[in-house]
Amino acid sequence: MFTGEKKMKNSLNSIRAGLCLVIFWTMICTLGVANQVSLKWQLHQSKTPLNIETIYTINEWESVTVPKLLSVNPIHGIYGVYRYQFDFLSNKHDLNDKLSLYVESIRLADVTYLNGQEIGREGDLSENWNFYQDNPNNLPRNYAIPKGLLKPDGNDLIIFINFGFAQSKQSLFPGGTGIGGQVLVMPETSALFYFYKTMK
Repeated sequence: MFTGEKKMKNSLNSIRAGLCLVIFWTMICTLGVANQVSLKWQLHQSKTPLNIETIYTINEWESVTVPKLLSVNPIHGIYGVYRYQFDFLSNKHDLNDKLSLYVESIRLADVTYLNGQEIGREGDLSENWNFYQDNPNNLPRNYAIPKGLLKPDGNDLIIFINFGFAQSKQSLFPGGTGIGGQVLVMPETSALFYFYKTMK
């Protein structure tokens, strides 16, 4: 009797697990495929603080791949900025939909702009920020895109980051820093789903 009950319990658990998997994939299909912001980005490193007003005067940019953690030396500057210009042409999503910018992970702090407007930030980009209290280590970002801000072409995405917490060789975060996950434009409900799933 005990063995039979145990087998039945195991069977029920297997059925539940299978149903959960089906529900999960159904949600993924229902939520829709996100638009990935392309892999090739521009990067600039600076010894002085950067802001959205001065970003357009920078002439020296390095081509980098996203997602990929950077092993730059903060002795050359703890302030960094990613830039990517892209078009948003999608058969799945409309510009009038409630959309979000979802970044799977960023190491250290960030301030993110889309088309000149700040859409979100985490942590502190100041030079004397507290490594343990203000460091959002490897966390996802979910920033709502205000209606009308995203354009069909010529979008300009700017993400300010820290390369370290002081200008010395010992200040490089182990394993690198920067954008360590995909950058996606997706429906707001999809972004919330992935965000809370990652944070569990």
